[in-house]
Formats: sequence, structure tokens, C-alpha cells
Amino acid sequence: MLPHTGRILFLSAARLGESLGPPAQRLLIALVRNPKPRCVRAVVNYLPSEGPVGMTKSQVKLSNLKPIPPVIFSGTFDAHMTVGDQKGRSHSGLHLIGEFRKTEPAEALKAADIKKDATFAGRLNDRATTVTITDVDARTKTFKASVNIYGEAKVSTFFPVGTTLASAKDYIRAAWRDACIYGSSEYGGGDVDIYKQMRTAFGLNWVGMATMNSQETWVGCAHSGSVDTAFPAVNNKFGK
Repeated sequence: MLPHTGRILFLSAARLGESLGPPAQRLLIALVRNPKPRCVRAVVNYLPSEGPVGMTKSQVKLSNLKPIPPVIFSGTFDAHMTVGDQKGRSHSGLHLIGEFRKTEPAEALKAADIKKDATFAGRLNDRATTVTITDVDARTKTFKASVNIYGEAKVSTFFPVGTTLASAKDYIRAAWRDACIYGSSEYGGGDVDIYKQMRTAFGLNWVGMATMNSQETWVGCAHSGSVDTAFPAVNNKFGK
């Protein structure tokens, strides 16, 4: 510090404080005497532009993990996923399209069929059914489709064409493990911010990542306990 600099600053603070009143004067003098008061750090931490950064996946300590319980699939899971459950003139579930058969030619949908706005007439669960593709994730091959089985169409997200029931369960198991590690602290992992945001945004009980077509994508479940349904995201979004 240059000679007398502290005294000059002290006098400048005092003169400035005179125009602001005694409280301001005392504060300015205190800051000059102690340029790094303990309170300054607390104030800085609460500035919106410099607020605390939320937890990321890299911050989760895998060495702290506890045993993760296995996924238990409910007795209604298989039918719910492959043909859906009738709900009046609509349905719930249906996140695998493998049981659907087109009218012409009479065959299952192929990967090449999954294009936005493509519509197919056919049969599902021995009922006349119309399937219209409404969105496609080009990376993971998951897709959304509006399906009309009982008179009123419902939009659902679907695992990639060709996904078997067994493969879907493997995806869900992988996503459940990922959710327990990065979407919860219950098993020694950490509740990473993006997992909390996805749960909140789409009203889900848990979300986790699974690898489909060499790409990680979200899988979500709306309920706790045994799994009666679970579904993939399409372009990082669940639902309609």
C-alpha cells in the first residue's frame, strides 16, 4: 500500500458519509478499516447471478452407494404396456407398439414407418385401431403416437419399434438404477438438479436414464412401489 493511502480513504469515506448521514458514515468507515468483512461473502452468495450451483452427476460419490432394491413389476404390467387398459372410450398405458398389425400389408410397424404425421389403420388386441405418429426422437427412435382403439384417441410415448417386453423391462431396470443413484439420496447417491426438474415438470415419481440405440434417454414412472407402467421421453419430454 502507498504511504497514507489508508488515511486518505478514511477521510474520503468520512466526508462522503457526512452527506449521507451518520449510519452511512459508520458503514463506510468500517469498510475502509476492514475491507473484507465477514458479511460481504454472505451477501455475494445470494446475488442471483452468483447463486449456488445445484448438484451435478459428477458430484455424486459412487463410493457411498448402498444396495439398490430391484424393480418389481406388477401383475398387470405386461398387458398394460402391450395392449393398454380400456378406460371408457379411451385407454391407459400402451407404450409398446409391437402387438399392432397394419391392415395392408398385414404386418407390424417397422422402423422406416415411424415418421411424423404418418397414419396407419390396423388391429390391436383384435380391435380396429388407428395409429398416427405425432413426434419422433431421431436420436433414440422413441416416438409419440395418437392411438384410437375404443373411439377416442390417446397420445402416448413409445419405446422404439422392435422393443420386446423383455427389452422394455431391461430399459426400466437400468433407468430405475440410474434414478436411485442420481435422482435420490436415499441409497447414498445424490438428488441431481436435472432429475428433480424432470420429475417436477412432468409430475412423475421417478425418472432415470437408459441407453436406447446407443443414446441415453429418460424413462419415467408416475407411481412409487411396484411398477405398473413406465414410459420413455421423446425429445426429452414426457406426455402429450
